[in-house]
Amino acid sequence: MDTDSPTAKRLAALETIEQRIVELLRVAVEAVDALNGRSEDGRVDDPAALRETFEECSNRYYKLLENIQVMLRQQFRYLTEIGITDADVIFRSQVAGEEKDCAQWRATLVQLRQEIGRARGALYAAHDKHG
Repeated sequence: MDTDSPTAKRLAALETIEQRIVELLRVAVEAVDALNGRSEDGRVDDPAALRETFEECSNRYYKLLENIQVMLRQQFRYLTEIGITDADVIFRSQVAGEEKDCAQWRATLVQLRQEIGRARGALYAAHDKHG
């Protein structure tokens, strides 16, 4: 496939989005580890260092999330501009599977947010107790 073709460019952009999502998940894991009192190498660090790590991870997470949203909006805008409609979708049966995957991801994100909230509360309580 010609790397300058519109299709190749769109596929490359989608691949970049996929890579950013993987990076987003890695940053989320690093943040949860910090909330659970572990550093990247598995050692238990002092609460101040863990709090700093968590804040850095949070900032990276939200910047990545914003970047992913912008990139996805660009893809949707492109599809709208070229007139892609539901009638153009070849594999309709995959849509239901994708909707189920999306629902599972949403449930996972809700659970992750709850876990982060609990861990954040525990970290702040430990910091306040020792600080």
